[in-house]
Amino acid sequence: MKKFYLLFAFVLLAVFVAGCASKTATPTGNPNLENGRDALVNKNFDLAIKELDKAIQAEPANAEAFYLRGTAYYGRYEEAYRTKDPGADGEDFWRAITDFTKAIELNHGYPEAYHYRALTYNGLGMNEHALADYDYAIYLKADMEFPYYGRAVVYEQTGRIQDAIADYRQFMALSKDDYWRGEAQKRLDALLGVTPLPTSTPAP
Repeated sequence: MKKFYLLFAFVLLAVFVAGCASKTATPTGNPNLENGRDALVNKNFDLAIKELDKAIQAEPANAEAFYLRGTAYYGRYEEAYRTKDPGADGEDFWRAITDFTKAIELNHGYPEAYHYRALTYNGLGMNEHALADYDYAIYLKADMEFPYYGRAVVYEQTGRIQDAIADYRQFMALSKDDYWRGEAQKRLDALLGVTPLPTSTPAP
C-alpha cells in the first residue's frame, strides 16, 4: 500500500475539476491538450494525465497544460483518498504542486493556478503557503469567488475567526452556486453561534 500524505483535519469533498477545466477552455491547436481537458471534465484522471503529458511534450511552455495536469493529479488523489484506494499514489499532491508552480512560472498572472496550489497546500497542512497563494489569487482576480471560501477555511483552522467570517460573507456576495452558498451559510451560522459547528470542507 502506498503512503497517503497528511490531509487537513476537515473532510475532503470531491473537487469539481470539470468546472475548473471548462472555465479555462480556450481554442488551441494542440489536440492532446483538448483531449486532456475533455478527460478531466469527465473525471478520467489517468487519461487526462496521459494526454496532458503529451501536450506538455509538444508545448513545454504551455501554462494551461501544466495547470490542467495539476488539477488531474489533485483530482486523482482526492478520488483515491475518498474511496480509500489501497493502490493510491500519495505523491499526486506533490505532483500537483509541482505542476501548479510550473504554470505560475510560465504565467505569473494565473489566479486559478494560485488558487489550486493553495488548496493543495492546505491539504498538506501547509497553511502559511496556502494563505499566501489565496491572497495572491484574490489580488489577481478579486471577483473569483472560491479563493475566499478556501481562505476562510484556512482562517478557521488557524483561529482567525473574524477573518473567516469576512471571507465567507465575501464568497456569498460573489457566488451564484447554490450548493456552495449553502455550505458557506452553514459555516457562518456556526461561527456566529447560530448552530453547532459542522465539519468544514474545502471548496473546489
